[in-house]
Amino acid sequence: MIRKILKLLGIVLAVLVLGVAATYVISRNSLLDQLESTGRIAQTAAGPVQYSLSGNAGPVILFVHGTPGGFDHTPFFTIAGLEGFRLLTLSRPGYLGTPLEVGRAPEEQARAYAALLDELGIDEVIVWGVSGGGPSAIAFAALYPQRTQAFVGLEILSQPYSEPLDIPTVMKSDFLSWLGISLVTRFGDGKAALGMLPHDEAENIIGSSSGLERVQTWLWSIWPVSQRLAGWRNDSEHFMTMSLPAGQITAPALILNGTADEAVDYESAKELSELIPGARLYTVEGGNHAMLLSRKDELNEVITTFLVDAL
Repeated sequence: MIRKILKLLGIVLAVLVLGVAATYVISRNSLLDQLESTGRIAQTAAGPVQYSLSGNAGPVILFVHGTPGGFDHTPFFTIAGLEGFRLLTLSRPGYLGTPLEVGRAPEEQARAYAALLDELGIDEVIVWGVSGGGPSAIAFAALYPQRTQAFVGLEILSQPYSEPLDIPTVMKSDFLSWLGISLVTRFGDGKAALGMLPHDEAENIIGSSSGLERVQTWLWSIWPVSQRLAGWRNDSEHFMTMSLPAGQITAPALILNGTADEAVDYESAKELSELIPGARLYTVEGGNHAMLLSRKDELNEVITTFLVDAL
């Protein structure tokens, strides 16, 4: 009798393992197919650059994603629904379809962005950098003032880190990260994912429209991690040695940062706003790096008003 029970349990366990494995493979292949179908590859003078361009008319916003990320890392950051603008998102070198060899240092990445604009026939853009996309966004605006209509830095990194970025072990495996994200986005109606955020920001997210959905989208937008690790590791290396020419930016500039940001120190945002001639600093009291998720409406309103006035 015991042998029969153990055998039955073994069969059930095997079925569960096979089911999980099959679900993982299907999920990964489906997302890779989706990324391939929605992203385009431009063969530029700097090498292949992956991008997506949406909108029919108006000034172009060049959106430079954070760490980790890719051209798909935008649904909750950007100006979805803002009429009169086009949105150009790209994968920085080492992320998704843009090889790391296209540009390792911020200045090299900025030149790759310019090469992409050349290939697309776009003369000038609004540069919008987020978090780890800050160094190359700053470099572009400084190196190409004639192509930069305005500059937006949303809690962007502008000062070097003193130590490498921490890449959790679970985030080095597609399967483990898939399993973890699946559990936290499905357990408790997805609210388990809020446990990864500071309490105040979690409360703000619950109280905001579609806030929980944005958190879940954010988690899935860094997967599969194997397609983003090269860029993540490269960022870690160059974030410790970079020296950025922020003082050379001449375009109208808006810097936004929270006073409780644990990833991008508020004092560095103040310093950046003082380095850029005429830059405006928008302070979010108590806001931290999760304010991208919890305060989307407030941030978009401030940025929209700035762009309308600047252009």
